[in-house]
Amino acid sequence: MHKFNRADKTLLAAACFFVIALLIKVRYPGVIAKGFLFCVEAALVGGIADWFAVSALFKKPLGIPWHTAILTKRRQAFTEATIRLVQKQFFAKKIIFQRIKMLNAPEKIIQWLDSAEQKKIFAEKTAFVIFQKAAQLDIGITADKLALFLDSNMGVVLSIDKYCNKWLEGNEWKKLFIKNLASFAEEKFSDDAGLVYIEKALEQFENEKLKSGTSSFWLSLGGILDVINNEECAKLIQKKLLVLSEQLSDEQSRVYKDIMSVVDKSVKEMITEKAWKETIAVFQKKILDAGMTEKLVLAYMNDIKGQLSDPSRNTELKKSVTMLAAEEIEKCFAVIHNNKNMRELIDSLINDMLNRSALQAQSMVGDIVRRALNNMSDEQLNDIVHSKINVDLIWIRMNGSIVGGGIGFLLFVFMEVIK
Repeated sequence: MHKFNRADKTLLAAACFFVIALLIKVRYPGVIAKGFLFCVEAALVGGIADWFAVSALFKKPLGIPWHTAILTKRRQAFTEATIRLVQKQFFAKKIIFQRIKMLNAPEKIIQWLDSAEQKKIFAEKTAFVIFQKAAQLDIGITADKLALFLDSNMGVVLSIDKYCNKWLEGNEWKKLFIKNLASFAEEKFSDDAGLVYIEKALEQFENEKLKSGTSSFWLSLGGILDVINNEECAKLIQKKLLVLSEQLSDEQSRVYKDIMSVVDKSVKEMITEKAWKETIAVFQKKILDAGMTEKLVLAYMNDIKGQLSDPSRNTELKKSVTMLAAEEIEKCFAVIHNNKNMRELIDSLINDMLNRSALQAQSMVGDIVRRALNNMSDEQLNDIVHSKINVDLIWIRMNGSIVGGGIGFLLFVFMEVIK
């Protein structure tokens, strides 16, 4: 059912006034009646003309086909004009670039990426990729290549003497050695079994080292006179050994430092001896003999692959890889913040990516608008356009009647003045 709007009501009122004016003119001929009819006629003609013009944009008023239903006939041109309007006005290159620059996107992106949460995610994702690559790695081929490289660079890569000397000169194994020595002494000699062990050792010393001579005589005499008592000697030795083990556990004690000094001196003397160097050279040659390098490398890489590729194993190696990835990410962000040239390069790269994406979006918007308009029926397109400018169209029609009536009044006055 058609609903009358203000323009329809205005046109209907003009028609009613025309009938009334015509009846007045017939019954009461005169200048006023004639002028009133003239103005009403002009208003009615102006309203009808504007109604026809507005209706011709969307349909064929009164069935007239000539230059009517303009929007339907010019649909393609309307579509292209709409696309150009959207692309050139709303998504113009200059406007897009200005908006992107105002956003300060590089700074916001870097701040977001530099957060502790994001860096943790990056480190975990990086480590996960490494784990996946390790699972896909062909160990056999890789081991062969690595073994071949080691064989051809034996003197550079596999300097056994250098690594062994460095390890021997380090303090870690020495500390562990003294710690284990102290633990052994405490465990071995702290109870009754330790006391018995010491007594037996003393008896064995008596039997093996002092079997004859003056020493044997005086030892036997001391035993007869109860001057030398193995049990008392064992207890005394046990007590001294326990005190010694306690001092060995204390890195600040004199005993600990003396033993550490003796070990250091012994190591330095040993690694300078010719026999040690010859032994290391033979050991290195044996390692690099046919097949040995491949076996060692293959076993080592299989172990690494097993630790990295098994998702159920949270090994120290996995933790180390994740930690290494996190450290490298931290270094990257430190470079970004501290290196001006790098920061400018990254800012330029991000802005360029955003600008290119926005320009691509410009084309995509055009395609979206074209697809949306092409998928609409003529009625839907007319309804959309009409709904957006309906108020303006109503005022155009109303203005037709108002302006027509005003022009009619002026023309009538002009004609009467001339007459």
